[in-house]
Amino acid sequence: MEFTEVVRNRYSCKNFDAGKAVDAAKLTEILEAGRVAPTAKNFQEQKIYVIQSAEGLAKIDKATPCRYNAPTCLVVAFDRTNVFTYPGGRRDSGVEDATIVATHMILAAANAGVDSCWVNFFDPEQLAKELGLPENEEILMIMDLGHAAPGAAPLPNHGSRKPHREDSHVPRCGLAERCRRQCCGLLAAGPPLKRHIILLTNHPNRVTLTASSYGPVAQLG
Repeated sequence: MEFTEVVRNRYSCKNFDAGKAVDAAKLTEILEAGRVAPTAKNFQEQKIYVIQSAEGLAKIDKATPCRYNAPTCLVVAFDRTNVFTYPGGRRDSGVEDATIVATHMILAAANAGVDSCWVNFFDPEQLAKELGLPENEEILMIMDLGHAAPGAAPLPNHGSRKPHREDSHVPRCGLAERCRRQCCGLLAAGPPLKRHIILLTNHPNRVTLTASSYGPVAQLG
């Protein structure tokens, strides 16, 4: 399947056919997409648990009402002791890395013809205890996998997307304020622009302003 079709057509399935299992080869393909996903410093701190047994699925059902009869659930977690810490020490890469991994797998599932649902309606700490995960591992999400039951379809608002903004806010401080004034001039000088992007270059006194994907470009410096 073309990538653009995958990202546009994939949806969160809310009703799976409990009697139709995920093909083992397709599951391997999905897991491989998570294995090769990029992580900060290539720490590869992701932990992916495949839940298919009746006992395991009962624990998922205890944690959330959102399994929707899926025959397979992936629990995506990460090792908190093996992450990249941002400068300043207040953030680390655990959640973002696990999110990249989960996104790779959910798109790989769509590409393989497997339906899915990203589940976050549960208590991660409680589920970790139920599954007996190590203390250093934190759960990010549950991924339902399976095949849609007859009649299942995307939610009515699935295709609804916000349009590109007609304008954008730039913080009113120093060089950014100069950029904002320049941007306003560009907006006033031409037809309405779908969006504009502010790019701060490495030069300490220069701002490159791009007005929409097709509009004018100005530099301050």
